[in-house]
Amino acid sequence: MNKKRKVDESLMKLDAVQELRREKARDIEHLGNLDQQRLELLEKIKTGEEVIEKELRGIPEEHVRAWFKNLVHDG
Repeated sequence: MNKKRKVDESLMKLDAVQELRREKARDIEHLGNLDQQRLELLEKIKTGEEVIEKELRGIPEEHVRAWFKNLVHDG
């Protein structure tokens, strides 16, 4: 009986270790996905900044400053 109990305990420990490894693998995959999402958002921000710069090029600086000032006060 004693050997059977030890075997059962060892199997339970092995199952627990395997579950922890699976959880760790899921966490690593999740972090990789978050990193990819972060990179995609940074690219969208960069693209947005480029679009804004392009749109603002032909507008006099004082008009842009006034627009931002109104945006901040109204927003």
